[in-house]
Amino acid sequence: FLEIENKEDFRKFKEDLLKRAKEKANARKPSYETQSPK
Repeated sequence: FLEIENKEDFRKFKEDLLKRAKEKANARKPSYETQSPK
């Protein structure tokens, strides 16, 4: 499991995760980019 040293690492990890999720969603559904799940 990924070890999180501090809040900065956690922030980077979250941003990377969101970026990957967005890219995956856009690859599946191009119209998704204007919508946000939350």
